[in-house]
Formats: sequence, C-alpha cells, structure tokens
Amino acid sequence: MNNLLAQNVLGYSISTVPSIPLNWIGQLIRILVEGIGIVGVGIIVFTLILKCIVLPLDIYSRVAGKKQSLIMERMRPQMEKLQQQYANDKSMYNQKVVELQKKSGYSMLSSCLPIIVSIVIFIIVLQAFSAYSQYANLESYNDLVNAYNGVVNSYIIDEDNPQSYGFLIPVDEDGNPIEGDDIKPADFEVKFDKFAAHYNHEKKQAGEEISEDEVFTELAQDYKQHRGEYESAFDISAANSKQADGVTLTDTARAIRVSLINYYLEEPAAQAAREYYMENNNSFLWVRNLWYPDSSFTKEMPTFENFKRAVSNAHIGDDYATSYEKVTAALGDRKSAVNGYFIFIILSIGLMLVQQIISMRANKAMNDLSTVDGTAARTNKMMLILMPIIYGVFAFMYSAAFSLYMITSTLFGLATMLTINKLVDVWFKKKEASGELDAYLNRKANKNAKKANRNAGRAQRSADAKNKRR
Repeated sequence: MNNLLAQNVLGYSISTVPSIPLNWIGQLIRILVEGIGIVGVGIIVFTLILKCIVLPLDIYSRVAGKKQSLIMERMRPQMEKLQQQYANDKSMYNQKVVELQKKSGYSMLSSCLPIIVSIVIFIIVLQAFSAYSQYANLESYNDLVNAYNGVVNSYIIDEDNPQSYGFLIPVDEDGNPIEGDDIKPADFEVKFDKFAAHYNHEKKQAGEEISEDEVFTELAQDYKQHRGEYESAFDISAANSKQADGVTLTDTARAIRVSLINYYLEEPAAQAAREYYMENNNSFLWVRNLWYPDSSFTKEMPTFENFKRAVSNAHIGDDYATSYEKVTAALGDRKSAVNGYFIFIILSIGLMLVQQIISMRANKAMNDLSTVDGTAARTNKMMLILMPIIYGVFAFMYSAAFSLYMITSTLFGLATMLTINKLVDVWFKKKEASGELDAYLNRKANKNAKKANRNAGRAQRSADAKNKRR
C-alpha cells in the first residue's frame, strides 16, 4: 500500500474474542438451546431429557432403598438390643451390625450405587454447563461486536446511488478496492470530501453547509470537548494543515482526520450494538441476563472485569478493556440495572431443603440404627442444612442458567421421588398381601446363607484332607 493511501486508511474493526471449546455435552446443550430459540426453555428441556435418561437409576435406587428400609425395620429389635449391649464399644457394635446385616440380607451398596452414579453425572454436567455458559456468554458479546463493526457498511460509497452520502471504500492489505455485496469490516479508504458531504447532510440544515476544513474543525472541537486533548498534543488546526502548495493535506492532518472519523463512527456503532442487544438479549422471566447470577448485586451488563471473570476460559487480557467499553458504550443503563432478585437462589435452597426432608423421612430406620451413638442421624441432620447451603452457593456463584437447571432438576426429582415412593409402597403392600414379601426380603439372606454353607463345607473338606495326610 503506498504511503499516501496508507494515511487515508481507517482501520475500523474491533476484534471478536476467540470462542471457547465445548465437549459433547456442551454441544448437545448448544444444539438444544439454539434449536428451541429461547435460552431458558432450552435449558429446561435439556434438564428434563437428562433426568429421563437417569430415571431408571432413580427407580432402582428407590426400590432398593425401600427394600433395605423394610429389612432394617425387621432388624430394629435386634439393632436396638445391640445398641444397648455395646453402647460403650463402637468397634464391637459395628462388627456385630455387619454380621447381622449380612445374615439378614441388608446391603447399603445396592441403594447407594445409583446415587453415586447420579452424583458423578451431576459433576460432569456441572463442568459442561459451566463451559457452555461461558461459551454462550462470549458468543452473545461477539454478536454485539459484529453489530458494532457492521455499522460501517452503511457508509460505503454506493456509485449507483449518489444520494447515499457514503465516504468509505473497502480495501485489501495492498490498498486495492474490495468489491462484492458481503463486505466484512476491515480497512477502508476514507474520502474526506465525501465525509464532509455526509456530515453536512446529517448535521446541518439546508443552506447551513460548511466547508470540508470547517467540518473537521468542528469535529475536532467536539472531540476535544468530550475526550480531551490528543495524546500527541495535536491542536485543532492540525486537522487542516496543508503542505507548501496550500492544497495538499500534510501527513499529520490525514492521520488526525482518520482518527476524527473513527471517533465520529463510534456513537452509531455503539448504538447498533445496543439495538442488537435489546432485540436479542438473554432474559428469562425476571432475570435480565441468564448468563449471570439472579442477584441484585449483579448487573445485567457487567463491567469489563466481571465480564472477563465470567468468561475466564477465554483468557481475555486487560488490553481488551478499551474495545469492550466501546462496544458497550450505549448500554450504560443496562450496566446499572440489577440482573435479578435472588428468586432462583431462594428456590434452589428451598426445594433442596424439601427434598432432603422427604429423603430423611424415607430412610428414618437406617439413620436411627446404623450407628450405636446416633452419629448417622446427626450427620443426616447436618446434611439437611448443608446441602441447601451448597445449592445456594452454586446458585449465587454460577449463572442464573445453571440455577434454572438445578431448580428444574430438583423439581423433577421431587415429583419422581414422591411418585416412585408411592408406587413402590403399593408394590410392596401387594407382595405382603400375597405372602411373597418374606421370600423377597429374604432372597439376599438366603443367598448369603447358602454361600456361607458352601464356604464352610469347603473349609471342612480342606481340614479333613489335611488330617488324612497327617
């Protein structure tokens, strides 16, 4: 690119931030959310699909838990006797309990294993959802950048429409004009005379037009009023300085004019980003931006520092702060608007508390009798408080989108828990009425007894063989 043209080139473009990679779960969430079109509804649908997939594990866990609870109730008299007998000897109590449980066919693992699998799935989904939240948040911002950059296309010179008042010509890195309908923001050669015509058309009434030099003088005054002096201490007159012939602009004047035009474009570009945001924001119910917590402490449009933390996987540097502020310059009211009112956080805590209470009641016998000194019961009471607090912390730290996932998951879990528990109770009562309950509950005990007899027989045969050799 020749030197003269280089000083007439406006390097107009704010860089987008590179996207965050997603694993297959994150991609599934993305496909669902983008396919449905409403972020909140997409998250709810994803949660329901995931819960339906793990529902067989939940059903198995409920049936196994009910069976173990009935076995524990049958062992209650013996367990209470052991508690009294070994009140001061925890080690012996635990040993006797293990023997009794094995003899009675009690197995905690059968009901706990599906729960462990569900916890592992929750952790995996948490990681994938966190990554997707960052991905979607970043993509939403990049869409604002594209809207900001795209406004420059309206100022490209249209040779077929003299009344378009364009003043930019897209050029490649060699200074050659770029032709075509789909022009991406890049470098643009500026026609100062056409910019002056545009400025008069936009800012002046008919008959009040001013000269090209006066246009840049006025624009420089406006810049100085709003931004202060130039970093290089250029004065206003430098925007119109001429070479010795009195006509050709100096290199300094060209550089200042390009900077002034860039300043002139910032306002409509920021407004374009605002319009895009208002039409495509990620609100749901009362939450203004689902990618941030449902909290009055959080703003709908975050500061750069909060944005950088929210998309930490993108590793954005501090030097990007100026670009972020330019893109979001017209969203000042969104930067002061609260993002929510803690409703998702309260719901997360309340629903988990209800789920814990119901679960504790269903496992009362196991909680009362599994330890000699009632440690298990106290531990479960502590979990009754701790689990809702943990969910509340998750809801406060992570996005409202993740809170919505937890609330939907807990509601589905409560509904299925009550339904399954009711159906399981009916099923066990039918077995009891038909006389099949004892055989069903003793199946494991009988199996253990047969195994013990086989082992005893092997041991006896081995001992007899040793005695014969002697």
